[in-house]
Amino acid sequence: MAVGEWQEALDNVNKALPVLQQFNDTDDVIQAYSDLADIYGTRESALQDFDKALQFYNSAYQLLADKDPGRLAVLALGVEEVYWQQGRYQDAVKKAQEAVAYFETQKDAGSEANALLSLAEAQRSGGDVHAVTISLERAEPLIKQTDDFYLTGRFYYGRANLYKAEGRLQDAIDQYQRVISFLE
Repeated sequence: MAVGEWQEALDNVNKALPVLQQFNDTDDVIQAYSDLADIYGTRESALQDFDKALQFYNSAYQLLADKDPGRLAVLALGVEEVYWQQGRYQDAVKKAQEAVAYFETQKDAGSEANALLSLAEAQRSGGDVHAVTISLERAEPLIKQTDDFYLTGRFYYGRANLYKAEGRLQDAIDQYQRVISFLE
């Protein structure tokens, strides 16, 4: 999204939120908080403000209060992303693990694989190469099961980053080339 589009999204959610609160529409208030957290917390956002993102994630968490574990798992991945960008890798790992645990119990292969890839990214950034290997090994059969283009590319990229972290530069180059050929 361009800067103006991020601002427009922010304006729209901020206009809707008081109306949703007035009508006690808890589900949509939670979604509005989640949207605000994403606007402030995603890597691509032109309006990044991690403190605001965490504030809105916290507001959504408080309203959910164990009522909807699936939405809590999705929120956990959003918080993981913010923590990762802040360099809070151990906190990011914990949030990703929460999401992995939930999606594993639900037998949701695509969401579990996505959470495992996020977990691997946080683990690699935190320097735990052994844990990254385990997370990627767990993710691989799930990704093959889903046959999802995005997850497959993300997996190859994650494995390339692992090889790079291990000093296996030729293997990393081979994986990066695999990502490129996959995209072509």
